[in-house]
Amino acid sequence: MKTWKNYLLLLTYSAILLTPQLLGGGWNLIIPIINK
Repeated sequence: MKTWKNYLLLLTYSAILLTPQLLGGGWNLIIPIINK
């Protein structure tokens, strides 16, 4: 039953590491939208 939790954890960890690299300066576009 823990298999899916481990997969989800790995997926989340990978997303946290990869997202900033993929977006680069994309955060400058996303953050103002969230702040509104």
